[in-house]
Amino acid sequence: MIFRVVYDEILMTISPCENSKDAWALLRQMYLGSDKIKKFTLFSKIFNMTQLENESVVFLASMKDMRNQLIACNCDWLNENLMCFIIMRNLLEKFTNFMDILNTRVNQGETITLESLS
Repeated sequence: MIFRVVYDEILMTISPCENSKDAWALLRQMYLGSDKIKKFTLFSKIFNMTQLENESVVFLASMKDMRNQLIACNCDWLNENLMCFIIMRNLLEKFTNFMDILNTRVNQGETITLESLS
């Protein structure tokens, strides 16, 4: 059944598998990748994602979701402070006043959280 839906090159890769379970596991590894590949892909998305006009809620939700996926891949060093910095860096220019307010609050010793950005 698998041979009907994969390219010949992929079929050659999975042909040594003894059963379909092993073949599906190999396909999953090839297409979904290891945790390292997932981490790299998510980091790339997080650092390159920019907010589009009129999508502030979607943008923030997407960033939070990607952070949660990274945490699920045992990437616990991406703390909330760093994530807030990344989000603020990727906001539209029209949020300059908001950024100035946040900077003032940080200078006064307040901690910026993901919740305070939403």
